[in-house]
Amino acid sequence: MGSNKNGIKSKEDSEAAKKLAELIEKKGLQDAFKDLGMPEDIIGKLKEKLSTISEEQKQLNQQFIIAAYHGNITEIQRLLNAGADVNAKDEDGYTALMWASWNGHKSIVELLLKVPNIDVNARDKDGMTALMWASWNGRKEIVDLLLNSPNIDVNAKDKNGYTALMWAAANGRKEVVELLLKLPNIDVNAMDNYGWTALMWAASNGHREIVEMLLKFPEIDITAKDNEDKTAEQRAHESGHEEIAEMIKKMSQ
Repeated sequence: MGSNKNGIKSKEDSEAAKKLAELIEKKGLQDAFKDLGMPEDIIGKLKEKLSTISEEQKQLNQQFIIAAYHGNITEIQRLLNAGADVNAKDEDGYTALMWASWNGHKSIVELLLKVPNIDVNARDKDGMTALMWASWNGRKEIVDLLLNSPNIDVNAKDKNGYTALMWAAANGRKEVVELLLKLPNIDVNAMDNYGWTALMWAASNGHREIVEMLLKFPEIDITAKDNEDKTAEQRAHESGHEEIAEMIKKMSQ
């Protein structure tokens, strides 16, 4: 009976909290508490207290993100224990996971990925994810860790339509491209907002080994055209990479 009673009470409390949250969202904090019959002086004190708590949490989150940037795992653990929000963002929308991924702090990425509510697909102000940042910077071990996260979106696109594969291909990150191409659900022919594919980026930037890897991929579309009606072969030719252009041409024959 005792456990059943506690269970009912817990459910009732949860429903009450939900209704209060909805009321606050609809009317604002002050009007919501007025509707509940709370005196003005109590509302004022409560708002002051909540403001203090909010500022303390903000500072805690800021310290947490800075610690991730610098690779201070001891501080990361301390701040998590103190209540830092693992998904907190700085003014540019970067999370601790993004900074750790970009800077190659493997132990911190491992730790963060173990936090139950971590959002591995969180985006910054430009729509970039931790996987994109790690892929761009050639952080193979970090990419491998992120790819093993069950909720990772490997084909996510940023505001320009770039995927992690495009970032890796464009920047000559061969080992990262190898990892991404092993994924059964990788979209090798994804196009960005300009119609460019990973193959076009690699070809245009002269990354021969990556072009070779992409050309061996069974589903690769060699004849795909961008928004200017140009193929990867043409983009390679325009950039002066004749050897790559010829390689693509032979594959298309």
